[in-house]
Amino acid sequence: VVLGPSMAYPQEVVNALRAKQITGFSGVPSTFVMFTQKTDWADDPGALRYVTQAGGAMGVELTRQLMSMLGAETRLYIMYGQTEATARLTFLPPEMLEQKLGSAGIPLPRVELKIVDDHDRELAARELGNVLARGANVMAGYWEDPIATATVLKDGWLHTGDRGYLDENGYLYLQGRSSEMIKTGAHRVNPEEVEEVACEVPGVTEAAAVGMPDELLGQVIHLYFSGENTEDTTKALLSYCREQLALHKVPKAFHWRGSLPRTASGKLQRYKLTLEDNEESG
Repeated sequence: VVLGPSMAYPQEVVNALRAKQITGFSGVPSTFVMFTQKTDWADDPGALRYVTQAGGAMGVELTRQLMSMLGAETRLYIMYGQTEATARLTFLPPEMLEQKLGSAGIPLPRVELKIVDDHDRELAARELGNVLARGANVMAGYWEDPIATATVLKDGWLHTGDRGYLDENGYLYLQGRSSEMIKTGAHRVNPEEVEEVACEVPGVTEAAAVGMPDELLGQVIHLYFSGENTEDTTKALLSYCREQLALHKVPKAFHWRGSLPRTASGKLQRYKLTLEDNEESG
């Protein structure tokens, strides 16, 4: 095990991977965004035998970039999990990456998944609903908090708070967090869909879509992004979103930030941007 440099200096991490001949590396989506955009990792990914990803859904385009950079000799594992399930619930076998691009994979051994509606009725394949999990790895409960425990553990099933669907082969496709879905007019918008499109625009390093209060629609979408802070970048974002997204998914406002707030593990903290925007408008 090698304790590497801080991810605040991604090139130094890449240098350490090469110098120490590291064979296994784990990261979150933001890790690999930095590797692809701020380092020369693509020139020489080192001696890696496998790379694993978790800590939030990874977009299809970023997955494709990683597959191209790593080459066939390095196995890329896309994974999904929660702390309440001792960290992992599913994995996408590397040999299925092409066929199931965008999927979070199949359950780990002894893990069960099902998709239910808001009344806990199980749904059929490809029907979007709430993701539930059951298995020996699921927690017994939150320490000394029976009320919080009862909200997520019901009849032995962990209510993950994520939305998604299972395909005919049992592969999971995530469609965002229930609590982070943006409700604009009669529509529910997954912020990750908007963010993935935005990150395809040249000059955009990372993006976060949040719902802001609106008297007419309930919420409208604001997009925060880091990267090139130019008028051309903002115009390109608006134009590309209009081309790629349905009208109700197109952001109504764009805000540049030097970086976006994340947890120590790299997960995007959209709620901080919502608070920040409210403070600005107040």
